[in-house]
Amino acid sequence: MISYGISHKGNVRSENQDAYINIDNSIGELNNIYVVADGMGGHLGGAMASKLAIDTIIDSIKNMSDVPLNIITAIILKANEVVYNTSVEDSSLFGMGTTVEVITINNSIASFVHVGDSRIYAVSDNEITQLSHDHSYVQELLDNGAITKEEAYSHPNKNRITKALGVDKTLNADCFEFPLNLDWNYFMLCSDGLTNMIKDEQIHIIIKNSKNIKESCESLVQVALDNGGTDNITVVLVKLEGGLNND
Repeated sequence: MISYGISHKGNVRSENQDAYINIDNSIGELNNIYVVADGMGGHLGGAMASKLAIDTIIDSIKNMSDVPLNIITAIILKANEVVYNTSVEDSSLFGMGTTVEVITINNSIASFVHVGDSRIYAVSDNEITQLSHDHSYVQELLDNGAITKEEAYSHPNKNRITKALGVDKTLNADCFEFPLNLDWNYFMLCSDGLTNMIKDEQIHIIIKNSKNIKESCESLVQVALDNGGTDNITVVLVKLEGGLNND
């Protein structure tokens, strides 16, 4: 696998509370793990929560060559415990949390863990497919038929999430896996700073028309900035073997 990641604080925020990991099997002993975390909880808490989650994941996977679904799920639960305990011990961090999107790829199986309203997509030549399901108030309205997809995109409460890592002592994350589908060219992980600024159809066009994954990520961030850039923006794009013509 080959990947590229980029993160930008946006046009409005004073700091970047997002964090990410993109580790390919071509470097070191670790095998194909990709993470995006979008912190929440005030000036101090958001950045701390996402950093703690990322650090816990990295520390936990050291010396592992494979990270199947049961292992990465256990690691995410450990990260939840670390973030939650830190918030309880330090009153200035109380209530902090973070979204987390994780993909690991082992033996042609892609494993996913999802918490919050950051997203995981699969991208093919013909379409872009959201694999994760937002843990958000607006998603619940959409699921119940109370609003349309177009209304959801501009809803005033679209940033109100219903689940985050580290907010509660226990965590029920979405965990699933797929055999790699060679019709898919990429996996993309991103924070809502991207998807609140660019609709899925435009994301697909930008990726499809870019020369390589670096250009794709840089173009996505630039368009999000041009469209307002009201939040931190993070994108990790993973090129899947056998499914992509671009280098």
